[in-house]
Amino acid sequence: MGENIIKGDNIHYPTETFYSDIVAVAAIVGGAGADLQLPDVVVPAWLNGFVLRAEVIVMFNETLDTSGVANKLNGDQYVQVQRSVAGAYINAMLLKDDMFPTPLSAKGAGAILIGNLDVKAQVFGPATYNIKILTGKADGSNLELHTVQTGIRVFLFR
Repeated sequence: MGENIIKGDNIHYPTETFYSDIVAVAAIVGGAGADLQLPDVVVPAWLNGFVLRAEVIVMFNETLDTSGVANKLNGDQYVQVQRSVAGAYINAMLLKDDMFPTPLSAKGAGAILIGNLDVKAQVFGPATYNIKILTGKADGSNLELHTVQTGIRVFLFR
């Protein structure tokens, strides 16, 4: 957790970023797809202020194809977030068709993805936040994301 200053309209908006624990492997399946739960983020109390904007971050250090075919995402898919108590999932970022290309039975590049959709409707205070890929599906039967971590960045007005 750290504090940065973002400038906009000559006003300084402090940010705070909170990260999940790291998960060794998260697998995107083939076929009809299935929701893929990513690590939860715990947001503790911040000093003061209200949320102007909130963004979801997804990071992984590599992909691995275990299906035996060249692999990548199959169709557009959303990363979603919800407040774990009394929340409802909302879209945080769009993953486009063919992202994360991975050669057959080999490793591919990792990524750091910062959501472009404001999720302050769900991220508005201290809580545990659940993050998932909605109906995640890959061209092959299994596309693994390795060393996965998620985060939430909040822009505060103080």
